[in-house]
Amino acid sequence: MAGFTNQCGVYLLPNWGISMKQTQYERPAPASTSLSFVSLACLILISMISVPVSAHHGPTTSPVLYRTENLIRFEGEIVGVLWRNPHVRMKLAVLDQNGDTVEWELETTVPALLERVGITSDLIKVGDRVKAAGYLSMFKERSIGLRNLLLPDGREYAGARTDLLWSTKRVARAEQKIDESRAEVALQDANGIFRIWSRWAGPSAGSPQPASDPEPLRVAGYDHLLTDEAKAIKAAYSPVSHPVLNCGPRGMPELMLTPAPIEFVSGDNQIFLHTMWPGPSRIIHLDGGEAADTTFARHLGRSVGVWEDGDTLVVTTTDVDWPYFDRSGTPQSDQVTFVERFTMNEERSRLNYNATATDPLMFSAPVELTYSWAWVPGEVGMDNECVEWDD
Repeated sequence: MAGFTNQCGVYLLPNWGISMKQTQYERPAPASTSLSFVSLACLILISMISVPVSAHHGPTTSPVLYRTENLIRFEGEIVGVLWRNPHVRMKLAVLDQNGDTVEWELETTVPALLERVGITSDLIKVGDRVKAAGYLSMFKERSIGLRNLLLPDGREYAGARTDLLWSTKRVARAEQKIDESRAEVALQDANGIFRIWSRWAGPSAGSPQPASDPEPLRVAGYDHLLTDEAKAIKAAYSPVSHPVLNCGPRGMPELMLTPAPIEFVSGDNQIFLHTMWPGPSRIIHLDGGEAADTTFARHLGRSVGVWEDGDTLVVTTTDVDWPYFDRSGTPQSDQVTFVERFTMNEERSRLNYNATATDPLMFSAPVELTYSWAWVPGEVGMDNECVEWDD
């Protein structure tokens, strides 16, 4: 029995009781014309054939998680706000073509990143009428990864390097304010790397890109370095299998490359690295002794650190029991080794990160990753518990 194409242009399979999880989804080719608006009826239909997964935490513009070939736009009333790690989410009530109210979930990014661009918890209120645009989730019904949000006062939030759709007034990060008393305490207590580091710098009037802003993730393409075994594993990868989609932890090196803030806390011959992502903190052992052999989370590996030149932390991590090198399904083996270097800039306002990954089974040569975080005095960390609407 063949499927059929309805008026929304969606090819439907007949219902034979086959789980969607057992079928391989092939993303359609991008539309030749840009669709600025899709009817709500079509949106609901498309969302109903998405694979049902309880959560889908990842970049809201990722083609692995969202149907980025078409930008979806609609208008409605905010009926719920969940301001928590790992992603801030909103519920938007909209009317369908029959005049019935249906709720859509708008998923954004981590709270710290929203606050860096001027979106604070008191700016988005239940009862506000807004316009929203984003990409339809491939894993959750009636859910989009938010790209643009028009607020009641006429200002518009847009993701990084994203054009405004409805307004000429962008929500500016200069509007975000850090509590001055907290900032003063943070300035006095700052001790090397032992502080909270963010992916975005704080407010800077008159400068859209302050010098202290962190660098984006930089990595030379490494697909050409994959071994034949790695290529075969990556070709069979399905994003549905990734634990993070169900509030699971991230392993190394994924954990270090999320947009969430990080915090270094000094301990007894060890350093605790809190990533504000669900799961345990990393433990970096400074003595390299017996404790390093027994106290570590398998998905994070065993980490041993040494100080170089006084304030550069060099961490070597082995015994990582985590199959993914990245969110695209690039594999890694239990033989992977990471050598990380954490170095502050001269002003001690930015923490630069360089990691070299060596895996003889999956890569024919070492792979290098570079990243950085900025220091925002007064930044407050959030717990890393993954919370869903029904919790």
